[in-house]
Amino acid sequence: NNETGVIQPVGEACEIAKENGIAFHTDAIQAVGKTTVDVREVPVDFLSISGHKFHAPKGIGALYLREGIRFEPLIRGGGQEFGHRSGTENVAYIAGLGKAAALMKTALEKDQHAKIAANRDHLEKRLCEEIEGVTLNGSREHRVPTCAHISFEECEGAGLLILLDEAGVQVSTGSACMTGKQQPSHVQKAMGISDEQAKSSLRISFSSFTTREDTDEAVERIKMAVKKLRQVQGGSGVGPVVVYS
Repeated sequence: NNETGVIQPVGEACEIAKENGIAFHTDAIQAVGKTTVDVREVPVDFLSISGHKFHAPKGIGALYLREGIRFEPLIRGGGQEFGHRSGTENVAYIAGLGKAAALMKTALEKDQHAKIAANRDHLEKRLCEEIEGVTLNGSREHRVPTCAHISFEECEGAGLLILLDEAGVQVSTGSACMTGKQQPSHVQKAMGISDEQAKSSLRISFSSFTTREDTDEAVERIKMAVKKLRQVQGGSGVGPVVVYS
Protein backbone atom coordinates (compact mmCIF):
# COMPACT_ATOMS: atom_id res chain seq x y z
CA ASN A 1 0.00 0.00 0.00
CA ASN A 2 1.32 3.42 -0.93
CA GLU A 3 0.46 4.98 2.44
CA THR A 4 1.25 2.32 5.03
CA GLY A 5 3.71 0.09 3.16
CA VAL A 6 1.62 -2.97 4.06
CA ILE A 7 1.93 -5.82 1.55
CA GLN A 8 -1.46 -6.94 0.28
CA PRO A 9 -2.40 -10.59 -0.50
CA VAL A 10 -2.13 -10.06 -4.26
CA GLY A 11 -1.60 -13.77 -4.91
CA GLU A 12 -4.91 -14.69 -3.27
CA ALA A 13 -6.77 -11.95 -5.14
CA CYS A 14 -5.20 -13.13 -8.40
CA GLU A 15 -6.37 -16.71 -7.76
CA ILE A 16 -9.95 -15.53 -7.20
CA ALA A 17 -9.87 -13.57 -10.45
CA LYS A 18 -8.44 -16.51 -12.40
CA GLU A 19 -11.06 -18.90 -11.00
CA ASN A 20 -13.75 -16.58 -12.35
CA GLY A 21 -12.15 -15.95 -15.75
CA ILE A 22 -11.25 -12.33 -14.99
CA ALA A 23 -8.04 -10.67 -16.17
CA PHE A 24 -6.03 -9.35 -13.21
CA HIS A 25 -3.97 -6.15 -12.96
CA THR A 26 -1.85 -5.15 -9.98
CA ASP A 27 -0.36 -1.75 -9.30
CA ALA A 28 3.10 -2.85 -8.14
CA ILE A 29 4.61 0.63 -8.12
CA GLN A 30 5.21 0.53 -4.36
CA ALA A 31 6.55 -3.03 -4.40
CA VAL A 32 9.11 -3.28 -7.19
CA GLY A 33 12.59 -2.53 -5.87
CA LYS A 34 11.49 -2.96 -2.26
CA THR A 35 10.38 -6.58 -2.13
CA THR A 36 10.52 -9.62 -4.41
CA VAL A 37 8.06 -9.43 -7.30
CA ASP A 38 7.87 -12.53 -9.52
CA VAL A 39 5.11 -12.91 -12.13
CA ARG A 40 5.94 -16.61 -12.37
CA GLU A 41 4.87 -17.11 -8.76
CA VAL A 42 1.91 -14.72 -8.88
CA PRO A 43 0.54 -15.06 -12.44
CA VAL A 44 -0.94 -11.59 -12.86
CA ASP A 45 -2.01 -10.54 -16.36
CA PHE A 46 -0.93 -6.91 -16.03
CA LEU A 47 1.58 -5.28 -13.68
CA SER A 48 2.51 -1.58 -13.49
CA ILE A 49 5.80 -0.16 -12.23
CA SER A 50 7.21 3.37 -11.91
CA GLY A 51 10.93 4.06 -12.05
CA HIS A 52 11.15 6.93 -9.57
CA LYS A 53 10.16 4.54 -6.77
CA PHE A 54 13.51 2.73 -7.05
CA HIS A 55 15.91 5.52 -8.07
CA ALA A 56 15.33 5.47 -11.83
CA PRO A 57 14.54 8.83 -13.50
CA LYS A 58 11.16 10.42 -12.87
CA GLY A 59 8.78 10.05 -15.79
CA ILE A 60 9.53 6.48 -16.84
CA GLY A 61 7.55 3.36 -16.04
CA ALA A 62 6.55 0.05 -17.53
CA LEU A 63 3.53 -2.19 -17.96
CA TYR A 64 4.01 -5.95 -17.91
CA LEU A 65 1.60 -7.90 -20.13
CA ARG A 66 1.24 -11.65 -19.85
CA GLU A 67 1.80 -13.28 -23.23
CA GLY A 68 -1.45 -13.89 -25.08
CA ILE A 69 -3.53 -11.50 -22.98
CA ARG A 70 -5.84 -9.14 -24.86
CA PHE A 71 -4.70 -5.52 -24.72
CA GLU A 72 -6.35 -2.41 -26.15
CA PRO A 73 -3.94 0.58 -26.39
CA LEU A 74 -5.00 3.99 -25.12
CA ILE A 75 -2.46 5.89 -27.25
CA ARG A 76 -2.43 5.17 -30.98
CA GLY A 77 -0.34 6.54 -33.81
CA GLY A 78 3.08 5.37 -34.89
CA GLY A 79 2.74 1.87 -33.50
CA GLN A 80 5.82 1.95 -31.28
CA GLU A 81 6.28 -0.67 -28.56
CA PHE A 82 4.63 -3.35 -30.71
CA GLY A 83 1.53 -1.21 -31.04
CA HIS A 84 0.92 -1.11 -27.30
CA ARG A 85 1.80 2.57 -26.84
CA SER A 86 2.55 4.88 -29.72
CA GLY A 87 5.01 7.75 -29.39
CA THR A 88 8.77 8.19 -29.59
CA GLU A 89 10.49 6.22 -26.85
CA ASN A 90 12.69 8.01 -24.30
CA VAL A 91 15.68 5.71 -24.72
CA ALA A 92 17.83 7.33 -22.02
CA TYR A 93 15.08 6.97 -19.41
CA ILE A 94 14.35 3.40 -20.52
CA ALA A 95 18.03 2.55 -20.03
CA GLY A 96 17.93 4.23 -16.62
CA LEU A 97 14.90 2.17 -15.64
CA GLY A 98 16.61 -1.05 -16.67
CA LYS A 99 19.82 -0.22 -14.81
CA ALA A 100 17.98 0.80 -11.64
CA ALA A 101 15.92 -2.40 -11.76
CA ALA A 102 19.08 -4.49 -12.11
CA LEU A 103 20.70 -2.72 -9.14
CA MET A 104 17.60 -3.21 -6.99
CA LYS A 105 17.42 -6.90 -7.94
CA THR A 106 21.02 -7.36 -6.81
CA ALA A 107 20.33 -5.47 -3.58
CA LEU A 108 17.34 -7.71 -2.81
CA GLU A 109 19.32 -10.87 -3.56
CA LYS A 110 22.06 -9.73 -1.15
CA ASP A 111 19.48 -8.68 1.48
CA GLN A 112 20.83 -5.14 1.44
CA HIS A 113 17.34 -3.88 2.28
CA ALA A 114 17.81 -5.24 5.81
CA LYS A 115 19.72 -2.03 6.61
CA ILE A 116 16.74 0.04 5.44
CA ALA A 117 14.38 -1.97 7.64
CA ALA A 118 16.76 -1.61 10.59
CA ASN A 119 16.74 2.19 10.26
CA ARG A 120 12.95 2.22 10.00
CA ASP A 121 12.60 0.01 13.08
CA HIS A 122 15.11 2.17 14.96
CA LEU A 123 13.11 5.32 14.21
CA GLU A 124 9.83 3.67 15.24
CA LYS A 125 11.34 2.35 18.48
CA ARG A 126 12.78 5.71 19.48
CA LEU A 127 9.61 7.63 18.65
CA CYS A 128 7.46 5.20 20.65
CA GLU A 129 9.83 5.37 23.62
CA GLU A 130 10.51 9.11 23.59
CA ILE A 131 7.14 10.62 22.62
CA GLU A 132 3.85 9.93 24.38
CA GLY A 133 0.78 9.11 22.31
CA VAL A 134 2.52 7.52 19.32
CA THR A 135 0.76 4.77 17.34
CA LEU A 136 2.28 2.63 14.58
CA ASN A 137 -0.32 1.93 11.88
CA GLY A 138 -0.56 -1.22 9.79
CA SER A 139 1.03 -4.66 9.95
CA ARG A 140 4.48 -4.83 11.53
CA GLU A 141 5.21 -8.09 9.72
CA HIS A 142 3.75 -7.84 6.21
CA ARG A 143 5.23 -4.60 4.90
CA VAL A 144 8.03 -3.21 2.76
CA PRO A 145 11.19 -2.05 4.57
CA THR A 146 11.02 1.51 3.28
CA CYS A 147 7.92 2.90 4.97
CA ALA A 148 6.73 3.82 8.47
CA HIS A 149 3.20 5.09 9.07
CA ILE A 150 2.80 6.78 12.44
CA SER A 151 0.09 8.74 14.27
CA PHE A 152 0.88 11.41 16.88
CA GLU A 153 -1.89 12.05 19.39
CA GLU A 154 -3.09 15.67 19.64
CA CYS A 155 -1.08 16.70 16.57
CA GLU A 156 -2.53 17.48 13.18
CA GLY A 157 -0.44 15.86 10.48
CA ALA A 158 -0.66 19.00 8.33
CA GLY A 159 0.89 21.06 11.11
CA LEU A 160 3.69 18.55 11.63
CA LEU A 161 4.30 18.55 7.90
CA ILE A 162 4.88 22.32 7.91
CA LEU A 163 7.15 22.30 10.96
CA LEU A 164 9.20 19.36 9.71
CA ASP A 165 9.56 20.91 6.27
CA GLU A 166 10.99 24.01 7.94
CA ALA A 167 13.34 21.72 9.90
CA GLY A 168 14.55 20.00 6.73
CA VAL A 169 12.72 16.70 7.25
CA GLN A 170 10.68 15.59 4.25
CA VAL A 171 7.65 13.47 5.16
CA SER A 172 4.05 13.29 3.95
CA THR A 173 0.57 13.01 5.42
CA GLY A 174 -0.59 10.48 2.83
CA SER A 175 -0.09 9.47 -0.76
CA ALA A 176 0.87 12.01 -3.43
CA CYS A 177 -2.52 11.29 -5.02
CA MET A 178 -4.24 12.81 -1.96
CA THR A 179 -2.18 16.01 -1.84
CA GLY A 180 -4.36 19.05 -1.12
CA LYS A 181 -7.36 17.03 0.04
CA GLN A 182 -8.64 17.73 3.55
CA GLN A 183 -10.57 14.50 4.13
CA PRO A 184 -9.07 11.69 6.23
CA SER A 185 -7.34 9.03 4.17
CA HIS A 186 -9.76 6.45 2.77
CA VAL A 187 -7.03 3.84 3.30
CA GLN A 188 -6.85 4.51 7.03
CA LYS A 189 -10.63 4.67 7.36
CA ALA A 190 -10.84 1.24 5.71
CA MET A 191 -8.37 0.01 8.36
CA GLY A 192 -10.77 1.14 11.09
CA ILE A 193 -8.67 4.13 12.13
CA SER A 194 -10.65 7.08 13.51
CA ASP A 195 -10.78 10.38 11.62
CA GLU A 196 -8.83 12.06 14.42
CA GLN A 197 -6.04 9.49 14.30
CA ALA A 198 -5.96 9.55 10.50
CA LYS A 199 -5.52 13.32 10.49
CA SER A 200 -2.60 13.00 12.93
CA SER A 201 -0.64 10.54 10.79
CA LEU A 202 2.62 10.85 8.90
CA ARG A 203 4.20 8.62 6.28
CA ILE A 204 7.98 8.49 6.71
CA SER A 205 10.01 6.91 3.92
CA PHE A 206 13.51 5.42 3.88
CA SER A 207 15.92 4.36 1.15
CA SER A 208 19.30 2.73 0.75
CA PHE A 209 20.81 6.21 1.05
CA THR A 210 19.30 6.84 4.51
CA THR A 211 21.93 6.53 7.24
CA ARG A 212 21.55 5.87 10.96
CA GLU A 213 22.73 9.44 11.55
CA ASP A 214 19.93 10.71 9.27
CA THR A 215 17.46 8.58 11.19
CA ASP A 216 18.52 9.85 14.61
CA GLU A 217 18.50 13.46 13.42
CA ALA A 218 14.98 12.97 12.04
CA VAL A 219 13.84 11.60 15.41
CA GLU A 220 15.16 14.67 17.23
CA ARG A 221 13.47 17.06 14.82
CA ILE A 222 10.19 15.14 14.94
CA LYS A 223 10.30 15.31 18.75
CA MET A 224 10.75 19.08 18.62
CA ALA A 225 7.95 19.50 16.07
CA VAL A 226 5.51 17.39 18.10
CA LYS A 227 6.34 19.30 21.29
CA LYS A 228 5.85 22.67 19.59
CA LEU A 229 2.60 21.71 17.91
CA ARG A 230 1.12 20.27 21.08
CA GLN A 231 1.98 23.47 22.92
CA VAL A 232 0.18 25.69 20.41
CA GLN A 233 -2.75 23.32 19.86
CA GLY A 234 -3.12 22.49 23.52
CA GLY A 235 -5.15 19.38 22.73
CA SER A 236 -7.99 21.59 21.47
CA GLY A 237 -7.77 20.45 17.88
CA VAL A 238 -6.87 23.95 16.69
CA GLY A 239 -5.39 23.74 13.21
CA PRO A 240 -1.75 24.24 12.26
CA VAL A 241 -2.36 27.88 11.29
CA VAL A 242 -1.79 28.68 14.99
CA VAL A 243 1.89 27.94 14.43
CA TYR A 244 2.14 31.22 12.54
CA SER A 245 0.10 33.44 14.88
